[in-house]
Amino acid sequence: MFRLIEFLPLIVLAARVIAAPEAAGPFTPPVQLSVQCEWVRLPHATANALLRQHLKRSDSNVLHEAVSLLITNKFATRLDVQSLLTNAPGSARLTGVIEKFYATEYDPPQISQSLSIDGDWNYEFGAPACAGSFTGFNAGREVEVETGLHDTGLPILLNLSATWNEHLADIPFGPGISLYPQPLFYSGSITASLRTGSGVWQLAGIVTPPPDEKAGVSPETAPLPADRVLLFVRATAPGLKPNPPPLPDDDEVRHPVLAEWIEANTALINGLLEATPGFTSAAGLRASLDGPLAAGTATLVETSYLTCMAQQKARSCSIRSHPQCTEIDPPQLPQTLSLTNRTPAGSPLPGGGVQQPISTPGFFNAYRIRDLGTVLEGAFSPNVGGERVKLEVMAELSAMTGRDMHGTGLAEVPQPRVQILRCSTGLSLSPGVPALAAILDPLLPFGQSHPAVRTRKLLLFVTAIP
Repeated sequence: MFRLIEFLPLIVLAARVIAAPEAAGPFTPPVQLSVQCEWVRLPHATANALLRQHLKRSDSNVLHEAVSLLITNKFATRLDVQSLLTNAPGSARLTGVIEKFYATEYDPPQISQSLSIDGDWNYEFGAPACAGSFTGFNAGREVEVETGLHDTGLPILLNLSATWNEHLADIPFGPGISLYPQPLFYSGSITASLRTGSGVWQLAGIVTPPPDEKAGVSPETAPLPADRVLLFVRATAPGLKPNPPPLPDDDEVRHPVLAEWIEANTALINGLLEATPGFTSAAGLRASLDGPLAAGTATLVETSYLTCMAQQKARSCSIRSHPQCTEIDPPQLPQTLSLTNRTPAGSPLPGGGVQQPISTPGFFNAYRIRDLGTVLEGAFSPNVGGERVKLEVMAELSAMTGRDMHGTGLAEVPQPRVQILRCSTGLSLSPGVPALAAILDPLLPFGQSHPAVRTRKLLLFVTAIP
């Protein structure tokens, strides 16, 4: 009896420990989210018209229905469907790629230090360059998400990063035994913060696809293609209401942003500006361009779109990664050279062909990547009262417009000529009202230069979606 009383406090403590989990309540499992992505390709003009007509902050259901109808009628193509299951809160990544390797470091071509030649020899003297180091590039599509729930259980919070990469071509650099190609890559990427109800479609972004394949046209210099690709995202969770919630506090509001680049005759633009001097409210000016666009006297050059939460930066880009040579090993000659009965370099040989010079050509041994294409970055904060939106935006169009040659013969080196059109500015916008953010020069076709008098200009319109 004495010993039982002695151990009674320990027995009581053990009983409390066993009962503690039950007192805390039943275990609540995390919410399971299924996230679905759709990549849809459709004509540029159609995509732009649908974005202007059907976009709103709460959801993209109507826009998705319109695009689905175009797919049914074969006016649009569903390129890809991706799906993954994850917890909320949680994160997940979906990868479907092909890894391609390409050379990044080389041993340059070599020539003997001492040469003695009797007669003609119609081959280059020297060992070719050798690739000494490689790196990989993932060609395909990847989606990464971070998920969460609002404190009240609604709505779903979704941070999305989506990429679409492709290997377009191999660009040759160097002559003869110094010839070594460098890859040309395409990359479309979308970074967005979404706030959505269960089962509700949202437009995450729009990208310009890789250039169309055309006979005799290198993808390095090809113009922008005629189509655009929309990325739709839908997150679904069992037990959560499908209807999107009312707009939350200012620090959690999200705003989609639409950017349009429209090229038109300078005289037409001047006339429209005279009639609409207020660039902040340019709804009339933008509407006045619908007629010239339909008639073909104005051109819709590019459309870009992004969506972000307040105080967070979002980014959308469609680029071609161009290799550019930055370092060159000069041509080499042997230190000691003896020639006997040899035909001069460049002269025809009796058996055919041309006598080659006794040297190695210059070798392109270091490169950098020039990312050229479409970039849109934005971050916003609501004004007091929510009547206007303060937006910090950077919009850029860039392309290779020519190639300049430096040196001659074995020492000839090409360098690209690049055009960059960029606008970085802060705007105060009324939701749904286009603003004329900038007037720039148009993108030049490859091989052309700007005339002294600019006969055409490029208008950049920015709209915060209501």
